[in-house]
Amino acid sequence: MTDDRLPSHSASLQACTQYPHSGVAAPLHMSGATVTRQNPTRMTTLKTLFTLLACVAAPSWAGPQIESWTTKQGARVYLVSTAAQPMVDVKIDFDAGEDRAERKQAGLAQFVASELLDYEFTGNDGELLTPNEKLRAIGAQFGSSSEADRASVYLRVLSSQKEAAVGILRKQLGDANFPYRFHDWRRSSWTDRLEADYGKRNKGSVATLAKLLYGEHPYANADVIGADTVDDLSNRDVLRFQRKHYIASNAVFSIVGNISRPEAERIVNEVVEYLPKGDKAAALDAPKLPAASPGKQIIVKHEDAAQSTLRLGLLLPPRSSADYLALQVGNHILGGGDMESKLMQEVRVNRGLAYSVYSTLESLRLSSELQLVAQTRRDQTNNVLAVMKQTLADFVANGPSDAELQAAKSYFRQRVPFWTESNLSTLELLSTIGYYQLPLSYPDDFAKAVDQLTREDVKAAWQRWVKPEQVAIVISGGQTGEAKAEAAKDGAPKEGVAKEGAAQ
Repeated sequence: MTDDRLPSHSASLQACTQYPHSGVAAPLHMSGATVTRQNPTRMTTLKTLFTLLACVAAPSWAGPQIESWTTKQGARVYLVSTAAQPMVDVKIDFDAGEDRAERKQAGLAQFVASELLDYEFTGNDGELLTPNEKLRAIGAQFGSSSEADRASVYLRVLSSQKEAAVGILRKQLGDANFPYRFHDWRRSSWTDRLEADYGKRNKGSVATLAKLLYGEHPYANADVIGADTVDDLSNRDVLRFQRKHYIASNAVFSIVGNISRPEAERIVNEVVEYLPKGDKAAALDAPKLPAASPGKQIIVKHEDAAQSTLRLGLLLPPRSSADYLALQVGNHILGGGDMESKLMQEVRVNRGLAYSVYSTLESLRLSSELQLVAQTRRDQTNNVLAVMKQTLADFVANGPSDAELQAAKSYFRQRVPFWTESNLSTLELLSTIGYYQLPLSYPDDFAKAVDQLTREDVKAAWQRWVKPEQVAIVISGGQTGEAKAEAAKDGAPKEGVAKEGAAQ
């Protein structure tokens, strides 16, 4: 489960924050968290007490000292030197996410990332060697991942072994072969999982909502991956994509650890010289924000489903918008703040209609996406939908209370120091600043902007951008006949019914 927390939500790294649905900037991505049943009033009281104590005891904080430069080949580099640990962490982000693949080949970017460090040819007798094993032999940790708008390669190594590790990595980035034998095995395995019933159910509502929100825009590609888009991908397709997009002018290097500026320049130049040659990717057009028309509602049917999953979505402006912070803080109040959030209070605490309900705000380069999500018993589907829609409409109309805003601001202020609590969290901060081209002063600017945010700022931003009547709705699991009749009586929008895993 993703959201817009900073630093970014790289799938290759582990979480270190305890709030899975918060809109706050946090050190690393978190896919979920275990929630235990507790008394909501007691939880709120204790959390308020801890918040007050943290505000009193919290020391002053300043962002890291960041050095930045651009190589002659066009790669951007961000460095934080620290001798706190005898380690060096390197992350390379490429403009090579699923948005660079064709819709009919959705999944291609993930194939490249997943196979990048697997095998290489010796060039002699066809024997396969594993760069993975070479990196493990010198004690290095590594990984690669692909997201909607970027692909990433990660390396952690003892500073004494950095030259050897970078040598292995640069060769693989420049000479990756993607052997067909291993590619065919991976493709077959992935296709089998996508064709499985669980895979269809898991992707059905996600893919349907993505198509409603983005249409043919490539930002939907990561969510519409299916057996039909993966089955025909050849190792030549994978190789061609890697050679085209894993190039210096598409690369952003983030480096943290026991390394000097001259050493960092040297290893970056070594990697860049090995990368495939090519032209920087052309900028994509931004997704179209919704016009003044009613949102669509689609039901993804699963006749044997005991529960329904409801997803309400709307496209919003990107992180570069002056309103983004107000939207981010508002999302935390609406549905990102766990038990204290408005959605949780209205749907679960006050009415007992669902155990899980939350909202997320996920930001890409050109847009952001607000989602409200709930799971409930099938016969409660329309009750939950009505409460979610009303809660959203009320929040847009009235904004947060003073107490809600102060609690959210306190939470954000407390999380900011965690951006640099470790080398890994600092690396993710650099990655986000670098890839999204935020100012080097962003951490300090963010903290100051949170302090200055007012209730009127949040209310105005949400009224400017969030139109409840334009929200797209996808219900996975379907509705009972009684619920359908009730929905029709209430005038709920019905634009069609999608089959499992398909969208109209």
